[in-house]
Amino acid sequence: MSKENDNPFTDSDNEELQPQQNTSNFAEKEGVQPIDTKVQELEQQLAAQKVQIGELEDKMRRVQAEALNIQRRAEQNVADASKYAISNVLKDLLNVLDSFTQALNHEPKSEEAKSIHEGMQLTADLFMKSLNKNGVEIIEPNTGDDFDPNSHEAISMQKDEKTKSGAVLMVVQPGYSLQGRVIRAARVIVNQ
Repeated sequence: MSKENDNPFTDSDNEELQPQQNTSNFAEKEGVQPIDTKVQELEQQLAAQKVQIGELEDKMRRVQAEALNIQRRAEQNVADASKYAISNVLKDLLNVLDSFTQALNHEPKSEEAKSIHEGMQLTADLFMKSLNKNGVEIIEPNTGDDFDPNSHEAISMQKDEKTKSGAVLMVVQPGYSLQGRVIRAARVIVNQ
């Protein structure tokens, strides 16, 4: 055997064992993208995913803030409901207090009427102290005070040269507030 024959590999076999020099041609032939292109695609997808994650995190923060606001409003509504639950009963009781006040404005003529008057005064005072203890305050502006539409109700207007325009001339009926909320506005006569 000759040397050429001693070698079991032929030249044609050596050609097949040689690595291909042009990998891009191989990738194109096999339908595989080059690594650089694939990396760029993945980086773009990653960037898009990061943007989407940022948007979702922002949306989540907004939803959490809204839920917290709803919870706070609900708690405030419950607190207000318990705080002002007696307002309807209070309105009715104010009529009783007004009757006491009107009765006390009349001077008693006899000794017996004086003792009844004193008893009524003590009862009215006790009633008002009980209301004050539970957050009820009287609204009774002084003559000359500015008219406040939030706590006063103008039932009439009169002209008085001595008082400035828009000032309270007289309180016809006092008003009341419960925990700072007006239950009944003071009824007043206002200067023109």
